Amino acid sequence: MFLMMDAEVDAARALQEVERQRMAMAGRVRLPWWFLILFAVSSAAAVASPSLEAVSGHLGELQLFLLGLLGLVMVPLMLVFRLRSGLNVLRESRPYPSMRDPRRVFAVLAVVALGYLIFWWPSWFDMPWMSLACSVPYGCLFSEQLRRVTAAIRADIRAGRRVDG
Repeated sequence: MFLMMDAEVDAARALQEVERQRMAMAGRVRLPWWFLILFAVSSAAAVASPSLEAVSGHLGELQLFLLGLLGLVMVPLMLVFRLRSGLNVLRESRPYPSMRDPRRVFAVLAVVALGYLIFWWPSWFDMPWMSLACSVPYGCLFSEQLRRVTAAIRADIRAGRRVDG
């Protein structure tokens, strides 16, 4: 009888420890504020680069400089995202259940498609100022989308949903 109670107590303690570890891990899955700001600014600059070139009148020089600089900034930012968002792996992603939600996949694809539209806007309609005006909210939207993806991963961890892989 006492042996059975000890086993139940040990099992309850083990489950509490698993819950504590899950909450601690979920607490670490968070993007820092500086990442969100830097990502918003750099993605806005990336989609605005053709418009900046059209407005400034320097053919190719400004865009080449901006895109090179943004490449140096965006690659480490995406690495930080993979490490801080719970994906944790450099070579292959962990397939969290929330990442298979069609609404979330559509939202990410819509944000990327909007970026291409803003990027090519000046050459299509000869309206570089409109593209510049749209690039700032786009950068904020893209950064918010990354924050939402991270929040969904954090919710998966808290709920203890199974990660396939």
